[in-house]
Amino acid sequence: MENIDGDSNEYIYSKYILMKTDYFLRDRINIPNDISPLVQKVYSLETDKLVPNFDESKKEFEEMNKKSIGRAEVFQINEPDFEASIHSWLSRSINLSNDSELRYEQKAKAAVRDISETIEVILLKKMSEEGEYRLVENNKRIEEVDSEEIAKQTLRLPEMITNYGIEKIIATLEGETPSSWQKDPWLKNEISLILDKENEASLNGWNLKYSKKYGLLKERKDSNE
Repeated sequence: MENIDGDSNEYIYSKYILMKTDYFLRDRINIPNDISPLVQKVYSLETDKLVPNFDESKKEFEEMNKKSIGRAEVFQINEPDFEASIHSWLSRSINLSNDSELRYEQKAKAAVRDISETIEVILLKKMSEEGEYRLVENNKRIEEVDSEEIAKQTLRLPEMITNYGIEKIIATLEGETPSSWQKDPWLKNEISLILDKENEASLNGWNLKYSKKYGLLKERKDSNE
């Protein structure tokens, strides 16, 4: 069986997990009976001693986990005070004086995932300066669409766009998002990316274009612009 670790696979999974999978994965498996035992062997610390020559990849995996835990801990709610009200239990453990609630929620979503930090947006097409917006996917005016349907139109921005300056991007998109969304239970704390009539926009040094066939296309702006 061909070795499964490599640059493309390591972009998704750590080399530590790939090496253990490669070690325990047989040439032929019985689905579904073999799946659970295989997953348990790969993720169990007890099986580490069986896999040769992967000390360095294990160390990298442990460091990555520490960073993930550190990012998530920042956004944990406080330990409950059983003498306080339930509202106090849900109070956040960091100072929000420099963040709106929307910005805080978006940063939290980006930080607690085990993938690189990125954000989800709802694509809107701006049809006029008076503020007529339509959903890109079906060209319906947002006033004619249920909030629940709008909330389903999320798209994850490419990692390359958000790698640098994610807080700046969130703040920029927050300013362009319809303010009425903050009063809507389905759309509260969502942010939008506003495209022009040609389904194009500029963001954080990138030219973006949405295609129903290819999704969100990106191109780095000319440095001479």
